[in-house]
Amino acid sequence: VRTVPVVHNARAGWRNDPSAWPPASVPRAVACAGAVRDEMRAAGCRVPVTAIRHRPRVGQAATDPAARAAIRASIGVGEGTRLVLAIGAFKPQKDHARAVAVLAALAKRHDAVLAILGGILDAGGRAELGRVLDAAVRLGVADRLRLPGFVSPIEPWLAAGDALLNVSRYEGLSIAT
Repeated sequence: VRTVPVVHNARAGWRNDPSAWPPASVPRAVACAGAVRDEMRAAGCRVPVTAIRHRPRVGQAATDPAARAAIRASIGVGEGTRLVLAIGAFKPQKDHARAVAVLAALAKRHDAVLAILGGILDAGGRAELGRVLDAAVRLGVADRLRLPGFVSPIEPWLAAGDALLNVSRYEGLSIAT
């Protein structure tokens, strides 16, 4: 079996070392940005690396008023409230605790709620969730935080939101954005 890994993150987000990939087992790798490809090469990756650009698309539900109303009702957010979305699993690089700080600042001027659309993948994710909850309590916005977990399809949530917040410390190519 030969593997073709796809690398989405900058070096700090790698789960393994591309320099350790044996060319006999890994004929090629794919990087989701030129900068990621360059980091892989600089780290000593010995297999050919192709950089690609995603062209994600969303369906009509991403602008559907009925989907907007249904999602907002399901999480207790009225139409007059600004719903800010953050998308991605709980991982250190996503820094959702920083999104909570943005919510706290926004909530001083506007009625706002933050929904983090993502779940936990590993023990590091549990630690990050703890940081998010601690920040929400410390900043007095726990009642303004919604954690629906991983959601599929995403389009109705996009319709429900008023803004997308990306506070990631690093990304190879943010699919959510």
